[in-house]
Amino acid sequence: MNIYQNWELGKTYCSKDTKNSGTVSFGIVSKSITKEMMIKEHYSKTFASYFGKVNIGIFKNEKLMGVASFGTLMNSHSFKKLIDTDDFDAVLELNRLWISDDLGKNSETILLAVAMKYLKHSHPEVKVIQSFADGRLGCGTIYKAANFKYYGFHTTKFLELTDGTVQHKILFENTRSATKFLQLNTAFLKNQAKFFEVKTYRYIYILDKRTKVLLKEKPYPIYEKGSKYIEHIPSCNQIHKVRYLLAKKNESTNFVDEYLEKTYTKEQNIASNLNVIRYFNEH
Repeated sequence: MNIYQNWELGKTYCSKDTKNSGTVSFGIVSKSITKEMMIKEHYSKTFASYFGKVNIGIFKNEKLMGVASFGTLMNSHSFKKLIDTDDFDAVLELNRLWISDDLGKNSETILLAVAMKYLKHSHPEVKVIQSFADGRLGCGTIYKAANFKYYGFHTTKFLELTDGTVQHKILFENTRSATKFLQLNTAFLKNQAKFFEVKTYRYIYILDKRTKVLLKEKPYPIYEKGSKYIEHIPSCNQIHKVRYLLAKKNESTNFVDEYLEKTYTKEQNIASNLNVIRYFNEH
């Protein structure tokens, strides 16, 4: 039997003797433990609901020292732009990776190598793994070391709240989670949050060599890291959605009205107000 098949939750397998970390082993970690670890240890302090479909841990002396956490894509339809398939399960994303500093150099690469072998043998439905490197930390040197292919970068906007938490712009714009939408927009409108942008580098690991990636592979990027604060003006429609939802809850909209008046024209406000009323009546 292949050593990467039929792993069970709570057990460790595939021990390796490493140069820098000594003997380590690997196994499946529950979503709840992974979430707890990432919120505590990962720089983002977040763990979305679609994360944690498969979680591979690295252990030393039976103590969990890190996890590579794989989940579904944020945009459930975007897999069709990555590979030539109609199977949603063919793409997983490496959403979170954290390893204790107590483990030696190259531990991340070792964990990723084991995780890819496990996925290949135990999840044959998965054809490729996608991951993104956050430009605040670098351009993804670890992915190059782990034999991921590079497919370019795009610029991503984030919202930084005064308490230090950071949220993706998508959550700032998405009304499907009304609570989060109102929380982030309220903070922004009250000058309790500001936007910054970073380069986000895309990497793909091909598990099934027969799979055709639809994107164009590019040379690995030159190392750089950082971010910059920017001015961001939301759409007039978005701010009217904020106003509509607050009014529906019988909460004050004064700070929203002030922003609408100073940011958009009278014509824009009239048109957006009608659009938003129509939108919520239809939804």
